[in-house]
Amino acid sequence: MAEDDRADRLLALMVDRLVEAGLVKRRGRQRTDSTHILAAVRRLDRLELVGETHRSG
Repeated sequence: MAEDDRADRLLALMVDRLVEAGLVKRRGRQRTDSTHILAAVRRLDRLELVGETHRSG
C-alpha cells in the first residue's frame, strides 16, 4: 500500500468524522484543505490533549 493512499484514506475518514460531529457540512465536493476544516481538526486535537491530560493526572 502506498504512503499517499493511506494519507488520503485517513483524511477522508477524518472528514467523515467531522461531518458526523456536525463540525462541517457535506456539500458535494469539498476542499479538504479549507481553513474551516483545519480549524475544526485543531479544535478536536486540543480537546483530545485536554482529555489525555486529565486522564493521566
